[in-house]
Amino acid sequence: MNNRTSRICEQCCRPVNNIFLLKTHKCASSTIQNIIMRYGDRRNLSFVLPREGNYLGHPKPFSKFMLPLDQVPSYGFNILAHHTRYDLAAIKEVMPPDTAFLTILRDPADLFDSMYAYFGLYNYTGASLTQFANDGDRQSFLRMNRFEDRFGPNQMMFDLGYDVERLNETSIQEAIEKIEREFDLVLITEYFNESLILLKNIFCWDTQDIMYFKHNKRKQEGSISREVRESLRRYNAADMKLYRHFKSKMEALIDAFGRKRMEEEVNNLQLWTKLIYQHCVENLGESTLKETKAYSKDVLSIVLKSGVQGNGQNRMCYDMARAELPYTERLREKQRLFAKSAQLL
Repeated sequence: MNNRTSRICEQCCRPVNNIFLLKTHKCASSTIQNIIMRYGDRRNLSFVLPREGNYLGHPKPFSKFMLPLDQVPSYGFNILAHHTRYDLAAIKEVMPPDTAFLTILRDPADLFDSMYAYFGLYNYTGASLTQFANDGDRQSFLRMNRFEDRFGPNQMMFDLGYDVERLNETSIQEAIEKIEREFDLVLITEYFNESLILLKNIFCWDTQDIMYFKHNKRKQEGSISREVRESLRRYNAADMKLYRHFKSKMEALIDAFGRKRMEEEVNNLQLWTKLIYQHCVENLGESTLKETKAYSKDVLSIVLKSGVQGNGQNRMCYDMARAELPYTERLREKQRLFAKSAQLL
């Protein structure tokens, strides 16, 4: 826990409303994003949103000039939680001084496996993941020619704004130290529930605020051999150093929180999440409902029960299941209406 995080804790229990999430690719960040969008939506907080779609720049770093003028509220922004490429100075230009900075990291081998499948990199490289992991020429090709200029090795470092081809042992360590200074909490996918419990307590939120349904779950989970896993970790060496550092830090935070206390809070979160899931969800599969239909055909949609779909009283079901693009458009339209109303006053 850094000094910025300690200062946030000292404000407790005053809920944290000003939040920046650096949404890393294929790290369960869509699930975190849904939690944050629900939180802000319920409280009528203002979001930094792209004019269309769900990207604010990327591969270009974030800039305030990416924002549509008709969606910049006079009272400022509270939340930035969409894909962008990290630039601290630019983010500070649009976010309040007391903004809490979050991101989430994942084992680079699993991230790369997921990214390779989700974005169809096998078509780009002409190789299966196993073939790619054993082919230095193809690895060099993707290193020098990122897919769409943004997807490739060391994806987390890339999302965090670094020129990954210029990184060396010294600059990687400097980057890790900089990230530790600038981010209040770095969540870890492999400690997902524990990360949420820490977030809840640091942010003075309630258990209801962090309940979640898994978003963008693959239809077919990858299974990679030990040899492929180790090859991918070497290929993503900068990400691996980053991940190991913050995984160790997360384990220390859990110890400081108290293992028994953490277990009790995780069990409570899982209980409430199970209850809301049983109330809302029919299954994971193909959704015919536009609001919950996943963007990619390769991931599962959250299919709501038929009785829930037509019942406006079940807003939490809708919001927890709502896919990123429909939720983003909902927030975009909401802010347009707020802006028009403000102009009439």
